[in-house]
Amino acid sequence: MQGSPWQGKRFDPSNASGINIFVSQGKTSAQYPFQTSTSAGARDPQIQVLRISYNNPKNPWWVRMFLDEVVTVKPGRLLGKLSLELVPGRPYQITFFELQEDSSRYQTGPN
Repeated sequence: MQGSPWQGKRFDPSNASGINIFVSQGKTSAQYPFQTSTSAGARDPQIQVLRISYNNPKNPWWVRMFLDEVVTVKPGRLLGKLSLELVPGRPYQITFFELQEDSSRYQTGPN
């Protein structure tokens, strides 16, 4: 994502987890760990999504309210929906984002 320090996510399927990748002033960092699960979409229950929850004690309180849901649009490409859950179970959609698989970028080591 050009113009933004957020560059994407690194997934760890074997642990149903991951972390966000940021680049600022030429330095790469991994922040805001998340857990993943497969479920029906929060606002679109007819669609199976990969649910990304930031409700983790390692995250600041305000990050814990975010929810991402992603679907595969073609191999190696995901479409994501970013929502804010001020009231649990009632997400407010903020925006969409795209993820493209690229295993060669942003190797930051273990979470």
